[in-house]
Amino acid sequence: DDITVLWKRSFLSEVLLDAQWTADPVVLTYDYNFDYGDQRFPLGNTKGAYGRTLTDLRSFYVSPIKTITLSHDQRIIGEGEVIGTMPRPERIGYVFRNWSWTEGADGNGKNLPVTEEDEYPYRTPKTLHARWEPADVKITLDYNGARANVETTRKFLATYLSLPNPRVEGYDFDGWHYDTEDGPLVHPTATVTNPYPHTLVAKWKPKKVMVVYMTFGGDPIPPTEVDFGGTLGTAATVQTRKTGWVFDGWYDKPGDRGVKVTRDYPVDTMNTIVLYARYHGHKYDVTLDYCTEYKRTAVNFEKNGNDTYQVEYGAKYPQLPVPTRDGYVFIGWATQKGADGNGRADGIVGGADLGSFVQIGDRPILDVTEARNHTLYATWEAIKVKIIFDDNMNYRSPMDHEQY
Repeated sequence: DDITVLWKRSFLSEVLLDAQWTADPVVLTYDYNFDYGDQRFPLGNTKGAYGRTLTDLRSFYVSPIKTITLSHDQRIIGEGEVIGTMPRPERIGYVFRNWSWTEGADGNGKNLPVTEEDEYPYRTPKTLHARWEPADVKITLDYNGARANVETTRKFLATYLSLPNPRVEGYDFDGWHYDTEDGPLVHPTATVTNPYPHTLVAKWKPKKVMVVYMTFGGDPIPPTEVDFGGTLGTAATVQTRKTGWVFDGWYDKPGDRGVKVTRDYPVDTMNTIVLYARYHGHKYDVTLDYCTEYKRTAVNFEKNGNDTYQVEYGAKYPQLPVPTRDGYVFIGWATQKGADGNGRADGIVGGADLGSFVQIGDRPILDVTEARNHTLYATWEAIKVKIIFDDNMNYRSPMDHEQY
């Protein structure tokens, strides 16, 4: 009435009044769609996360879990009003794309963006749904020394499909492992549950290399196998025995060539490794028997040397002494002794070893083949003389030789 009166006072004719309306305020809700995918992920160290379920991950970490806090999740707005500033949520493992009036069957907002310049088109409360896409996760493929590392990406909560299957000479590829080569094996169908950059390490299983032994008459050694890329280890410490010889170790080449192998000898080839035994002769004592009882006429006997000498198996006998004896010639040193007490060297007769000379006069002629301490026997030959009897009748008659 007051207004009417005022108008009557102000106007002398009729006027048209326009109604002024204000939209009823309604609530606009922002749905962050935490039910799409995993609800939240931990911050901080993700070591050991691979292979755990999303539920396990929430209880696995000791570090605090980030709660997504936004400036607001509801606001009052009216029909036709410009929406204006909208929240920009963040979520670990995901990338926020847009707000949408509609929600897909999976709970994620649809790809029908609503922008800050749009007007609110409803008279009733409505909800805007966040649309998320899994983020790219940087993955470093550590080839464990086989080649340079490579970086690749996989979508969060996708699988590790199409990981490389590398090859290296001397090794079998034993799969990709999480964080270290001893970490959990990453199967190609496994889910990328770690949203942070992480490393997959190639594990290599060395192939086996055959090692064979050439003993050259020693006890046979069965072949063995060692790991490529490693060392010979205990394969280099195997012992063999050979009668009369002292084992000097294994060499990588025969004869006097090559080097002696040790536990640290590198296995850097896939070819069969051949090791060659090397020996030196065992030392034995040789006792000299001068056979002075032979004919028992050791007149003015002189040994001209010691009774015992040391010899090396497989080597030539050293020059042994040459004794002297009145009425006899020293023939040499023999390996056997006859029943008459004289050294003998008659060779092998009827399967029996009747001895052989190792030295004739002052000249050694034989190698040491007896693998033990042994005795050598002097062989003597009586000097033969011719006796002529003179009957003082100018008749000379030669007599048969006589032996002292």
